[in-house]
Amino acid sequence: MGPMLDAGFDKPAYRPKDTPVGSRWEVLPSGAINKTSASFLDADYCAVDGESSFVRGLINLPIIGTEETFCWGVWGSPSRENFEKLLRMDDDPERVKLPPMFSWLSSNIAEDPNTLSLKMYAHIQEPGLRPHFRLDRADLPWSPEYYCGITP
Repeated sequence: MGPMLDAGFDKPAYRPKDTPVGSRWEVLPSGAINKTSASFLDADYCAVDGESSFVRGLINLPIIGTEETFCWGVWGSPSRENFEKLLRMDDDPERVKLPPMFSWLSSNIAEDPNTLSLKMYAHIQEPGLRPHFRLDRADLPWSPEYYCGITP
């Protein structure tokens, strides 16, 4: 794999628990979450009120005709059980043996509201590297770009 070009999101988008389905999702404002046992935001993990949990990872798009890859740095929302497992194993080299973890895409890619809540799987990497997210083929609105690549 050649050089990487990237774009990313520093916070996940989320729908507060009591917000009706179909309402706009929110992006966490800066400084909205203090690091506590129930709520925190750091470079790789986020929890909101102990109910919503997020992991930062990468969606890789090949660039056609090159060895380069474009990466979206996005947030996914795994199950609470998987989130807690990732926190416990953050520095554990054995984490690469974890099976892919189901997650919901929690970033608004290219300002397309259809990307929120896409089905994907987190493929856990060695400590110090973010998970690679693989989007569910059936749920992807921009499938050709994801599976075939983008033009330079």
